[in-house]
Amino acid sequence: MRRIAPLLLLLCAAALPPGAEAAAFSRFQHGGRATAQAGAFVARADDPAAVTVNPAALTRLDGVGLQIGLDFDAPTVRAESAAGAHRAEHSIQFPPAAYLTWRSDAAPFALGLGIDAPVWRFTDWQTRLLPERFTARRSEARLFELRGAGALELGARWSVGGALRAVRGEIGYGDTQRFDPGVEPGGGPIEIDRIAEADADGFGFELATHYLAPRWGFGATWKSEVEVDGRGDLVYTVSDPESVPEALAQAARAALPAGSSTLRESLPETWTAGIWWGPTERLKLELDGSLSRWSAAAVPGATHEPARLDEPFALARRGGYDDTLSLRLGAEWTLSPSWSLGAGLAHEPSPAGGEAVEPGMPVGDLTIGSLGASWSMGWLAFDLGWSYHDAAPLRARGQQEDPAAVTTYTAHAQVWSVSARWKL
Repeated sequence: MRRIAPLLLLLCAAALPPGAEAAAFSRFQHGGRATAQAGAFVARADDPAAVTVNPAALTRLDGVGLQIGLDFDAPTVRAESAAGAHRAEHSIQFPPAAYLTWRSDAAPFALGLGIDAPVWRFTDWQTRLLPERFTARRSEARLFELRGAGALELGARWSVGGALRAVRGEIGYGDTQRFDPGVEPGGGPIEIDRIAEADADGFGFELATHYLAPRWGFGATWKSEVEVDGRGDLVYTVSDPESVPEALAQAARAALPAGSSTLRESLPETWTAGIWWGPTERLKLELDGSLSRWSAAAVPGATHEPARLDEPFALARRGGYDDTLSLRLGAEWTLSPSWSLGAGLAHEPSPAGGEAVEPGMPVGDLTIGSLGASWSMGWLAFDLGWSYHDAAPLRARGQQEDPAAVTTYTAHAQVWSVSARWKL
């Protein structure tokens, strides 16, 4: 009963409904230890989060392992221009993660199962007078990934592995357009918000390798692109119904019935490699690099029926996206058999630049600093990680009615991650 109680508590927490996030392109930190070390974990991956960090490392875990955790993100995104300053909806998210691993003492192979959130984005500019609302005012990608992983020992130090990935969740886009319902007298154009949402899914796979020596190790993974698409609803609403005459609002609703939408989002092909080194018995350092091929990823889009506004609702946001190379440095210091501390520093470039900058993807290059601690009592361990994400400003021109107007987007976020690990 003593072991079951904390497990039940975390299972209940993981079932809480998630909130919204206003930043980030993808999530690369899963679990308190990885968060504490700024995501530099692919070369060690020595806890059940190896299911998502590096499946090949599963052969280093004996018996049955279980890890459950929650992330707590508090993001802030702002848009500033000569027309004023605005902030996207500020809310908090709790995407859960859970991993289960198994390896028999005599078996050269290991298995793992996991679920987490590779992307969790919900940027919603609810302010009615946002000057950039005609470009985009909402972007959503809240995706869960279910992974079945396996690994095989090739010798005392080398192992290989892989995973099948099933991605499913909600994606959506929205903007504001002017529409004339054709009501006379006193008629004229009014502003209409159009929001397209869909339940979408996609599939991909991953290959991995791992090398472990007494004082150093190496890990590398390759993740295929995952194109997530689905068909859903498109809804038109009057942007400010309190200021629009009822006759105009009713005419707009009649002329713009709900339609259907086809939406698409992509997780890019990603190569990640890292090396760790233990200069002392108690200190481990790791350096990781991760290349994401955003330029080759499928262009996200949204189309709908019927097309009744002056411009058809077709989005292509990723034409100008760039490949990114992320660098992550992490350290873990074992203080005692029960306690350890973690710290990290990372640079996560943004794929959005130039014409790709828009209100739905307003996050620039991230500088990340992190800290954390772990406590273990043998069969049970708790991990707590904290990281601060500071985004470089992004500037865009031509997103307001004045084509010469310049908008500057800024963002930052605090991320807390708590997880519990059991060896069953």
